[in-house]
Amino acid sequence: MKNEQIEVEVKVKLKSKEQAYELLRRIGARFISSRIEKDIYFNHPNRDFKQTGEVLRLRKVDGRNLLTYKAIKSSLFKSRTEIEVEVSDYNLTLELLRRLGFVPIAHIFKERETYQADILGKTVNFLLDDVKGLGTFLEIEVLCNEVREGEKILNDIIKKLNLKEVITKSYLEMFLAKSNKYALVPQSHEKNNQDARE
Repeated sequence: MKNEQIEVEVKVKLKSKEQAYELLRRIGARFISSRIEKDIYFNHPNRDFKQTGEVLRLRKVDGRNLLTYKAIKSSLFKSRTEIEVEVSDYNLTLELLRRLGFVPIAHIFKERETYQADILGKTVNFLLDDVKGLGTFLEIEVLCNEVREGEKILNDIIKKLNLKEVITKSYLEMFLAKSNKYALVPQSHEKNNQDARE
């Protein structure tokens, strides 16, 4: 099954989870779930996703395998079309991508707590992430049909929480900027059904 929506999001870097919990309390967000996500990101064989801003990601989470493509970002907030499919076999999908020429460039491991709040008629997700090698972040996202609708909601949240600096870069962009190069995943990675991890 294929799902295509416009995802509008921002994130803020936090000093601690306690700081995030205070922000979540102020906005009235409710706890939904916690999980561990293990991601492998790929580059296209004929165009550089680092330059175009596109994303192709294979994620392992809660016993599910999700292949996600995110189109080029637009607007002040990070908004883009997202296409996601669930795949049954993680290793075969990884091998398929490699045979098509896609190159693994980074693998990112994070612990995520999900919270939700109903704001301006939309369900807004607040994702509290502890990302290995990068730190603690609160990501705020909403899925909608129009970018402007999502921007209005995020602006309302930013003002209410008095957030001064927001980040529109993805974890992949931050990871690559920190390493200043692509972190190539060895070709033997996942051969023995090992999890992707940093």
